[in-house]
Amino acid sequence: MGSTRRRFGLRHALGVLSLVVPTAATMTGCIGSSGGETFDFEGGAAGPADAHSGAPLRFTTPRGYDVELTRASLRIGAVYMNELLPVSNAQADSCLSSGRYTAEISAGLDVNLLDERPQRFTRRGSATTAPARAGEVWLTGSGDVYDESDTTPIFEVEGTATRDGRALPFKGRLTIAENRKRPPPSPAQPGANPLCRERIVAPIPLSIAPSAGGALLVRVDPRRLFLTVDFQELKQFSKDPPLFGFQDEAADGPSVAVFAALRSAALYTFEWRARL
Repeated sequence: MGSTRRRFGLRHALGVLSLVVPTAATMTGCIGSSGGETFDFEGGAAGPADAHSGAPLRFTTPRGYDVELTRASLRIGAVYMNELLPVSNAQADSCLSSGRYTAEISAGLDVNLLDERPQRFTRRGSATTAPARAGEVWLTGSGDVYDESDTTPIFEVEGTATRDGRALPFKGRLTIAENRKRPPPSPAQPGANPLCRERIVAPIPLSIAPSAGGALLVRVDPRRLFLTVDFQELKQFSKDPPLFGFQDEAADGPSVAVFAALRSAALYTFEWRARL
């Protein structure tokens, strides 16, 4: 395991979050708690339940745009559940939640958000029977939230937005790398805005009691990503054929709106099911 990667775990006796070794992409087997059975489980992710595999997703935004999505893909690097509902991500590490992690899946997945069917993570997760009150979604390519050189596309989209008879074909690809790094509030706090915070969506309120033989499904509704987007502000990439697009930078208004929605807890729903 290289020194540029990080790995996290829980102290078995107390269930308290602890920094174990400097490596991060694989957490399976690191779950521990103050009590309860430990077991492996299947996990998956999917688009909204009313999507239809192979068909575009059509909806109208609050700004009056009729949108047809023909592609929407999200990269999830890992998901976790916490026994507590943390109020901040400050403890042993500025990007880790306080409390006790009770479930984890550390295998990455590119999720087709236009498909309502569960898409399985490549590895099983680990959990305890302790009830969970919060979830986390890590938006990374490698699973390492500290790798600032990771430019894996996190969200890719194609579609058409129409309003007042004007159709705006669009596409976009967003990353979370140096382009999303925020400057510190002052020179006295050089590490106050680490990039890893931009990659972790937490806390996501939930109420789940994991049980052996069950499975975790994370649903992501791409319609929520465009609630505040003014598609007329998209940059025009070409005139013939017409094509507009989201720019992968913090200065682009529509891209900022989508990026903020990607990091909103309201976008993600955790479900514990009998099977995927």
